[in-house]
Amino acid sequence: DESGASVEFKAHQSQVVNLDFRENGSQLATASSDGTVRIWSVQSQELTLIKELPGSFRSVAFQPESNQFIGQSTSGVLQWFNSAGDSINQSQTSPVLFNAMTFSPDGQQLVALAENKTLHSLTFTGELSRKFEGQYLPSNVAFSPNGQQVAVIGSDASNSLEPSDSKAIKILDVTSGKVVKSLPAMQTTSFNRVIWKPDNRILYASLLRGVDGETDNSVRLWDAVSEQQFATPLTAQRQNSFNDLTFNRDASLMAIADRDQISLTYSDGTPMAKFQGNSGDIQSLKISSDGTLLISIGADGTTKLWRLGNLAELIKKGCDRIQNYLTRNPNVSESDRDLCKN
Repeated sequence: DESGASVEFKAHQSQVVNLDFRENGSQLATASSDGTVRIWSVQSQELTLIKELPGSFRSVAFQPESNQFIGQSTSGVLQWFNSAGDSINQSQTSPVLFNAMTFSPDGQQLVALAENKTLHSLTFTGELSRKFEGQYLPSNVAFSPNGQQVAVIGSDASNSLEPSDSKAIKILDVTSGKVVKSLPAMQTTSFNRVIWKPDNRILYASLLRGVDGETDNSVRLWDAVSEQQFATPLTAQRQNSFNDLTFNRDASLMAIADRDQISLTYSDGTPMAKFQGNSGDIQSLKISSDGTLLISIGADGTTKLWRLGNLAELIKKGCDRIQNYLTRNPNVSESDRDLCKN
């Protein structure tokens, strides 16, 4: 399939509310607001439905380095499935309903963020193993490269019993469930994403708002430790038009939904490509671990699978777009003219 091509499909009768890629990008699991979960094959040029799981589910997550995935039913039961969608194990009814479940890079740890703002560690039989300290925003959970710690956005109140509008990135030990470090979350707004890069750098993504409450239409990436901006701000073309953003596993590639358009950039903010997404506003995005596949979900429920190609192909596309600018613009420095050579 040609890199950059898309496949539009009707994933469910209702809105897709949760999805996940298998680590190698060969399968996709989608969960709908009506509780249905479907498993898709994305190995061929056409997206193929493998199976619709029996029952009603809230969320799904593939386990890295395995052929299994986990799903939580609307009643709280956690079930394990093989790649064919066959149930192989299940828990007792869980006392907590989860918004999202996240595996460590090696697949040996599983952490879930509950709708009551609590964070939990789960065993591989689907039982609750540990409840972490504190309460957390319904954002994302980022594992450290070694899988021993997680970063998640929570309250910065000194007394956890007192509410606070101030937010912080909490670093927690997976084994003990204790907070080991608290880092200020700069410019906490409608976008709150934590990224833990393979080099151990922790990034925080936000939509910056001015003092008057209006957005300046830019997504900012911050280094959480130094509290300095990590990348060039990414600016939207229209007022309040950013809807969602997503990263691949090593955070080398970022995709942003800008109304009905998708922008691809490197994590340092360098633009790579921009293309038309869904026919209407895009509600959410999800990029595969290796950065070769992207799912966009429109506000009207339309779902598109984009085949981006590998990172080398994306770099070539970006260079093809700016080659003329680099060679002919008199304001480009001599050192920058060779950026796209070889």
